[in-house]
Amino acid sequence: WLDERCLELLPDNDNEPSDRCVRFQRATVILSDVLLFLGAYLAPVSLGGVYSASINNGCGRRSHPWVTFLLIVTNPGLILLDHVHFQYNGMLLGVLLISISFIIWGTQLISAK
Repeated sequence: WLDERCLELLPDNDNEPSDRCVRFQRATVILSDVLLFLGAYLAPVSLGGVYSASINNGCGRRSHPWVTFLLIVTNPGLILLDHVHFQYNGMLLGVLLISISFIIWGTQLISAK
């Protein structure tokens, strides 16, 4: 499935990756984003909703989990760093949030995997 030439150091005059290599790179980027989105969804859901910075959200109501999801997913640092140069920062954040969610749910064994 992975083109062997994708892992080779190519000379300057032959720097065109194959279609299989490009598909592999795109698939890994999409997979890392899915892990980030999953972690950003599970973390606030496992907490049962989070409080805003003022603890009571101005009127004693809890904020919705989608607010936390949007704050994580639209983090400017992740957008600029992950979508421009690296992809592993968002993936590792997603794995951390998924693990924390499983700890909150009381399934430490699944969290450790």
